[in-house]
Amino acid sequence: MPDEPDVIGRALEAAHDKDPDRLRKLIDWPLSGAAGVAADLLALPEVERAAVGEDRIWALYAQVHRTLAVNRPILWLLPVLAATTSVSRAVEPVRDEALAEIRPPADVPGVTAWARERLAALGGRLERLSDVFLLTGGPATLTVAVAPDSDRLVLLRPTVAQAYELATRKG
Repeated sequence: MPDEPDVIGRALEAAHDKDPDRLRKLIDWPLSGAAGVAADLLALPEVERAAVGEDRIWALYAQVHRTLAVNRPILWLLPVLAATTSVSRAVEPVRDEALAEIRPPADVPGVTAWARERLAALGGRLERLSDVFLLTGGPATLTVAVAPDSDRLVLLRPTVAQAYELATRKG
């Protein structure tokens, strides 16, 4: 598909080849999951956030190496990507809304200094996202961005957590 970033073409190719391992390596897991981790931490009592925060943030960085941890979202994504027939740039309101949804909050009270620094660094990386793409034609429309510093996909819609949920639904 013309005018698509190379990483999107490689992801579509991995999906057509039914290669979950190759697709897993094309996703920027820390950026894709940062907002979800922050939201999960905010849902915890503040006294529990320090203990859980570092583990959850470390897990974001480990996802590229942890096949089982991302297996369900990847297996859900493979057929959706394989069925993609169109890639287009998102128009400004859609782009801005999708980018706003994945930014972690500026402050998560109760986390350690290290966790706060990591969330701030991820927030800074997310601020640099600008191009958002809609992948359509399959059973779901995917909204993705390309991280300019890693040249990997950032899952915007559905989020990683939503893809996991979709993959675990029966029926």
